[in-house]
Amino acid sequence: MKPSIRSIRKHLVLVASATALALACATAPKPSLVARPSANQQVIYEDGAEKIISMRPGSIVSLRVGEPTAGRSAFVLGVANQMSYPVVIAPEMVTVFQSGRSLRVFPYEEVARLEREKRDRDVMVKTLLGGLSAGMSMGGYSSNLSLASAQNSLQGVQQALSMSASQRETTLKEMASTALKKNTLFPTQQAAGVVYAEKLGVGPIQVRVQISEDIHDFEFGL
Repeated sequence: MKPSIRSIRKHLVLVASATALALACATAPKPSLVARPSANQQVIYEDGAEKIISMRPGSIVSLRVGEPTAGRSAFVLGVANQMSYPVVIAPEMVTVFQSGRSLRVFPYEEVARLEREKRDRDVMVKTLLGGLSAGMSMGGYSSNLSLASAQNSLQGVQQALSMSASQRETTLKEMASTALKKNTLFPTQQAAGVVYAEKLGVGPIQVRVQISEDIHDFEFGL
């Protein structure tokens, strides 16, 4: 059944509210990509960024390009279920293309696992360098200018690794609260989250989101 105007407006507000609430940490994108809405879509602004709203008989979907995270592109997605039955939403329902090339979409669990591995590697290397630096001090090498310079360099690398590990921990916490995870949406329910894909190159972007039998196509260009 085709949704009424009142129903559409209600769900537009709900989707926008859910997106703003769930994605407070997702900042506006740096790339100057311009929304290219189709006839059944409209563009609104969120934190200065263009967001496309797509309406279908059984669902309303919003999409904007988010800030790259953990070396991957990010898309901020909002979904409202207007069907008479539950639907499952997950990153797998999103397909991304750029200049005719398909970009891989990553499940949240994989992105988080890889980021944890990088964080743990930073911590491990920092610890090893700390032991090496301490050994140099205990050996009385600080009187040697060359070795003292090397020790200072090690300490500088340690500080950089510490900052990197701290930033990765912050990223992990943000992803845990904002990433789109697999969920069941019952009729009239809505949800929002970030979907991660391969790093963007140059060229227009096409994104397809499939909610049950509803297909929503989005395009952003330069």
